[in-house]
Amino acid sequence: MLKPQDLLVTVTILALQRQGGTVSYAGLAQRCGLSPSEAHSAVRRARLAGFLTGPASKAAGMGSVIRANLAEFLSHGAAYVWPLERGGITRGMPTAHSVEWVQIRLNLIAPASPLVWPHAKGNVRGESIAPLHRAIPAVAAALPLVHEVFALTDLLRLRDNRLAGLAVSALTMLLRE
Repeated sequence: MLKPQDLLVTVTILALQRQGGTVSYAGLAQRCGLSPSEAHSAVRRARLAGFLTGPASKAAGMGSVIRANLAEFLSHGAAYVWPLERGGITRGMPTAHSVEWVQIRLNLIAPASPLVWPHAKGNVRGESIAPLHRAIPAVAAALPLVHEVFALTDLLRLRDNRLAGLAVSALTMLLRE
């Protein structure tokens, strides 16, 4: 069964590979706040789900991200598998349409009450929403692509048809790059 950390691991692999680096299970686990065995299991499940390709041997690495499959699942499945959970007002990292570059890219007006992932080092006060995985804010702070992908995914999780159409287009383009 697919777990939220499988998406985090997949998007982190994509971000690291775009930077030109190779990824070890130990390094991936450390970046994602997982144990090495959890990272290995997440890669295995991501491969089974069709998000990663390539042989599962240590020498071959983790394979490549199948971006079209990842975009399709995030665009049409994540909101149903992991619905949005809203919380109280807290300090955190902006997400969904509260992120400035999302507003610019999609030509949106900032919401009256920002949506944030609770995070101790966050610089925005707003309504909290639970990220798909607890480690997403920390990984997103270090890897902008991770922030972009999961902020757009949260926009889809809001289940607003107008915003969803914009988010699907932006997510597809982002993962195609």
